[in-house]
Amino acid sequence: MEYIAGDLAQMARTLLHDAHVAAMYEIGEIAEYAAEQVIALPGDPTDTFQYLLAGEVVIFDQQTGERTTQFSLGPNQSWAKSHS
Repeated sequence: MEYIAGDLAQMARTLLHDAHVAAMYEIGEIAEYAAEQVIALPGDPTDTFQYLLAGEVVIFDQQTGERTTQFSLGPNQSWAKSHS
């Protein structure tokens, strides 16, 4: 099983430097996701860098629809995800 971090508690919301955020705006594109939209599945390749501007990303069990952890990703956090 793959994990986003060794321990999700490690994922403190640490701000990136303003220059890094500015560079992402220059070369990246903004994507919007609907509430409760699945944006990655277990086993998906992680070939793009995502930076969250607003909202929250949670991990949930596909079978039950329940959150699997109290931790989440929020504004100013990033992760890698599949480009598909």
